[in-house]
Amino acid sequence: MCGTARSPVIMDNHCQQTSKKMIQCDGENFEALPIFSSQFSDRRDGTNRFMKGVTQLDFSNNSISDLSALPMACKMLRGKVDVLNLKNNSIEELDGANFENCNQIKRLILTGNPIKSFNPTIFQKMKRLSSLEMDLHDDACWSTKDVMAFAQISKKLKMTLKAD
Repeated sequence: MCGTARSPVIMDNHCQQTSKKMIQCDGENFEALPIFSSQFSDRRDGTNRFMKGVTQLDFSNNSISDLSALPMACKMLRGKVDVLNLKNNSIEELDGANFENCNQIKRLILTGNPIKSFNPTIFQKMKRLSSLEMDLHDDACWSTKDVMAFAQISKKLKMTLKAD
């Protein structure tokens, strides 16, 4: 393991505040969502930044496969996050427990992930969700029941589902 790059576990020096409302943590080799706190050191200049007022989180282009920190992040941000970008990561499974406390998200971007299985009903508790973007891969293991549930949910959501 010596010399091997490790996945960051905190946001300090791996994220930047690109606007008052957006935190960008893209391309930082995260394998799991990092531990959230009320503040972090900006990766550009080390400035101490506060999460207050943040409505967009960008964790695109990482190696994230573990979303277990998502419920705590959503709880800590007190329902303020409207957009969660997890595009181009390594997410293979969506677990309903990971989306607890995340009912405030309006737009969830999951394109570019090798999602093989999930229960579409996890999105039903996300009352504000109006846009869900994800891919359907050839090796996906979606049951007929999952597809039917997804179709039901899509009636209320603006969804983008791309087939590879």
